[in-house]
Amino acid sequence: MEIPMNEIGIPVTATLQPQIATEETSLKAASAKPILMTPGPTSIWLNQITSERFHQRARHTLAAHLGIRLTEIGPDYLCATMPVNAQTHQPTGVLHGGASVALAETVGSLAANLCVDTAKYVCVGQKINANI
Repeated sequence: MEIPMNEIGIPVTATLQPQIATEETSLKAASAKPILMTPGPTSIWLNQITSERFHQRARHTLAAHLGIRLTEIGPDYLCATMPVNAQTHQPTGVLHGGASVALAETVGSLAANLCVDTAKYVCVGQKINANI
């Protein structure tokens, strides 16, 4: 049996048919069956933290002053929020770019520290280039 190839020479092993969402159905991405697959998401975090523990450790810091809240910890991502209010505004009444960068650095440093042996390393001051 001859295996069909795509235009760049990769074997095509499945035909993907698009699905259309209607009011009765939800849209699902079409996919081919993978040959190797790990069952469920695997966590990248070496260390564990809860949102409560983060908020406790962040008391009296810039994160607390800006109202940064850790809202979700996934197997390979973190979600956090920060209110857009008088504490995070520029004098003109719009969100201060530095507050946005502080949110990114807070979450980035937390994620980095969850991935290393904190008995040996501490991750701070993640390099961020921002054009806001």
